[in-house]
Amino acid sequence: EEWLEVHARSFSGHPEQGIWNKSDLEIRLAEPWFDPLGFFIARDETSKIVAFCWTKIHGQDHKHEIYDGHTHHSHGHEPIGEIYVLGVDPEYQAQGLGKQLTLWGLNYLRRSGLDSAMLYVDSNNKNAIELYVKLGFSSWGLDRLYKSN
Repeated sequence: EEWLEVHARSFSGHPEQGIWNKSDLEIRLAEPWFDPLGFFIARDETSKIVAFCWTKIHGQDHKHEIYDGHTHHSHGHEPIGEIYVLGVDPEYQAQGLGKQLTLWGLNYLRRSGLDSAMLYVDSNNKNAIELYVKLGFSSWGLDRLYKSN
């Protein structure tokens, strides 16, 4: 519950991330790719959750046995790490926590044997983009989402 509250504050106003509920979290925790060792939580001196970095590993071993909306049955590429979700409680932003946790997540992925990582970021999130560029990420592709009026 506490993590969901911090997640909601971190992504307030984001059309996808900002609306997660307990069921959304439980679905992801039950996914075969979920690894609790790649889910990092930062706490303050009172043990309050203030930030988090959730990693994910994509790769050839991730099969889709039934049609689930994907147009393929395996990823067909070498494993690659992902900074899946990174969030900092707005009360604790601009203190370097995002950078520290991103580096922690990338180090975890490196220790897992991966030499590359990816992430998705909303094009409106200028602070996150600036951080990722400083850490060596570059634009790989662009996804556009549309909604009807």
